[in-house]
Amino acid sequence: MRVMIDAGHGGYDPGATSNGLKEKDLTLKLALDVAEDLESLYGIEVLLTRTEDVFISLEDRVLKANTAEVDYFVSLHHNAGGGTGFESYIYPGVDVKSNFTLFAYLLFTLLLKIHFFDVSFDNYLHPYE
Repeated sequence: MRVMIDAGHGGYDPGATSNGLKEKDLTLKLALDVAEDLESLYGIEVLLTRTEDVFISLEDRVLKANTAEVDYFVSLHHNAGGGTGFESYIYPGVDVKSNFTLFAYLLFTLLLKIHFFDVSFDNYLHPYE
């Protein structure tokens, strides 16, 4: 399985800002952490749209994913200005009966552990019970 993780914003585009925090920094840290865990714990090949604080246009992010022929493209953002919680958008052409459910479970578990202080997915609906 080949996955591309996109750390939202970057460079001159800080994304949401509050209390000295910038979304671009938070998404980059999260992307690096999730990539490391997906590779080391699950053997998933992970590519990143950025590994440092640079601006990459939306077009270039999509071009990178399409050129790399990834199975999944995940863009990380932190909701602000009225948004809350976790959002997931799925391209209509994805065969959700394939490995998508397993990948979604792995990614959601990692996001919770890394970003939300070791909350376990097992407290929620577990798709494999």
